[in-house]
Amino acid sequence: MKFIKRIQYNAPVTLTFALVCLAVLGISAVSGGKSNELLFSVYRSPFSDPLAYIRVFTHVMGHAGIDHYFNNFMLILLLGPIVEEKYGSKRMLIMMVITAVITGLISGTSVR
Repeated sequence: MKFIKRIQYNAPVTLTFALVCLAVLGISAVSGGKSNELLFSVYRSPFSDPLAYIRVFTHVMGHAGIDHYFNNFMLILLLGPIVEEKYGSKRMLIMMVITAVITGLISGTSVR
């Protein structure tokens, strides 16, 4: 237990996001992609669907596969800690949430 208390990292938002996304990828693999479809993908759905509001935030955590995950996080793990150190964890989290909402609304309300 002492070992866990000693683990510290300099970019908690960025690194925690990477670990959460890896866990989501694992859950998606175990569920055969159903969890990605239900919670971690954004698509057109009626406003009466309560999960549509959740997916606006959570779609950024879903990845199609391990290659997609690694390609995304290669850049995020290179630049994320630098940005988080410069602007702080709170601002980094706010920027990530705003980006997720904007891309979720744009992707979820596209004309088909």
